[in-house]
Amino acid sequence: MLTYLIVSKYLTKDKIDAYFKPKGWKRSKKGQPNLITLIYLDGLNIYKFYSLNTFIKNAVGEKKHLMSNKKYLELLVDKKYLPNSYLYNTEETLEKYKGLFKKDKKLILKPVSGSTGIGIIVVDSYQKLEEFFNTKVKNIYFGRIKETDQWVFQEYIDNPMLYEGRKFHIRIYFMLLEDQVFYFDKFTFFTAALKYKNSDYSNKNIHVSHRKGSIKDLIIPDNLQLDFDIQKDVKNIFKSLKSNIMLPVECYPESKKCYEIFAADVMLNDKNKLKVLEFNTYIGPPDIMDSKYPIFENQLDIVLNHYGLLEEIDMENNSFIKI
Repeated sequence: MLTYLIVSKYLTKDKIDAYFKPKGWKRSKKGQPNLITLIYLDGLNIYKFYSLNTFIKNAVGEKKHLMSNKKYLELLVDKKYLPNSYLYNTEETLEKYKGLFKKDKKLILKPVSGSTGIGIIVVDSYQKLEEFFNTKVKNIYFGRIKETDQWVFQEYIDNPMLYEGRKFHIRIYFMLLEDQVFYFDKFTFFTAALKYKNSDYSNKNIHVSHRKGSIKDLIIPDNLQLDFDIQKDVKNIFKSLKSNIMLPVECYPESKKCYEIFAADVMLNDKNKLKVLEFNTYIGPPDIMDSKYPIFENQLDIVLNHYGLLEEIDMENNSFIKI
């Protein structure tokens, strides 16, 4: 008997049943000792289910965290798709970064293993850089973030493409499945809370997107029609990722097989140039995408077919693009 256990903060029971019931799969009870065919976990408070034995789980092993560590980004992606970046350790002197502020350059500072925007700040002078690391950084609560002594300085993109006058970033979902890479060809995007101006860099409501007050629930191409082929550049980004990461992916020991969905955060400038900001292992709620496009169903079609549990799939209507 084919069984599944879905522990989700975002998926509804109706959506889950609509996928599995026509296929004759049975829902496994939580904590059932027998081998479960598929375990799908998302959201918070899911760790107690990680130790259950399963044939397939939507979580690859610990090496995935190397991908989300910002200090390795330049090793994973073709440099033409990256903003200029510099690695800083707090034991170093800041003096050698003084010259980065010539020609009105600005830097966005990020802890290398950070997430959810913690610690991120934009500085437009060496004086503000010193002030941040001498005083302000001590008042930041980093929570579970490790490596708070290592930071990435990215050259700030001060000519961003705008949506209704606001800066925005794009989130691209992608999937690792053994030695294969797929990306979802519909993209969510999130704006800043306030309209953009090339000044007042301490105001995160202007310069950081995906904050309270931002415009959300936006999808490319539904809400933003671009006048160039973004798919070409996105495909090239994931081609370089596939060439540089270690494949096939490794699973946790309790899973015979595995796959996982990740997210790439990217920006567009006003010259239609795409820049990768970071990769994320925690993708946040994909419910907006799921309400319009079948990201849940499309991923399972590919995974179950790959492992011989689903005979035929309609790839022409599947929004995941194989690299």
